[in-house]
Amino acid sequence: MSLSIEALLKRSIQSLTLEGSDSPQVDAAVLLCHVLDKPRSYLLTWPEKIVSDEELGNFNALLERRLAGEPIAYIVGYREFWSLPLKVSPTTLIPRPDTERLVEVALDHLTPNAQSILDLGTGTGAIALAIASEMPTLNVIGVDYQDDAVELAKGNAKINHINNVEFRQGSWFEPISLSDKFDIIVSNPLILMVTILIYLKGMFVLNRKPLWLRNKTVFRFNSHYATRPRVFIKWRLVNDGAWF
Repeated sequence: MSLSIEALLKRSIQSLTLEGSDSPQVDAAVLLCHVLDKPRSYLLTWPEKIVSDEELGNFNALLERRLAGEPIAYIVGYREFWSLPLKVSPTTLIPRPDTERLVEVALDHLTPNAQSILDLGTGTGAIALAIASEMPTLNVIGVDYQDDAVELAKGNAKINHINNVEFRQGSWFEPISLSDKFDIIVSNPLILMVTILIYLKGMFVLNRKPLWLRNKTVFRFNSHYATRPRVFIKWRLVNDGAWF
């Protein structure tokens, strides 16, 4: 059956709306642009263009995945963050638009003399890459426990031609040596745990250091880390006056 871009989008939006999508228009447009390998403006410029049978089949296959609840970013394989196209996979969290606020705050607190920053639980590398892209002279290190995430982040750095960032595999501070010093340590993990907030607030009191975003910049906590509280108390890793 021959369908124009306009007709296909209309039908798809109706299906997505019935399935409860929060953004049916955006979902349909992103999927069709991905299949056609065209920008969003193409859909508006050529609404009467007929979609080929092959393109229609590919689109319907992707639409079925979206209707089944799979995130758009996983379907198309990428997500834009801080104007950077980032590859994503089910092994990492999808970068959220509101996380860009963390990047903004980090940049606001970085002085012209800042030399390095650490991103813990880097995932796709979104935060590390966004900061590195804005400050090419800064040395940025991202750490993640999962090998797949580290490789994904390295690939995203290569895609975006960002050379002042390094990604390491390990559990939080494990791949970081005591000779490494950081002006800011950032993290945007999945789970907010009271236990971790206690650790961070204790570090704040004992060290008389300003605790940056203490209600947001916390660690993911599970049984793997439960027996290793030592990893949270390495203040020798930060420069004098650093933010965490």
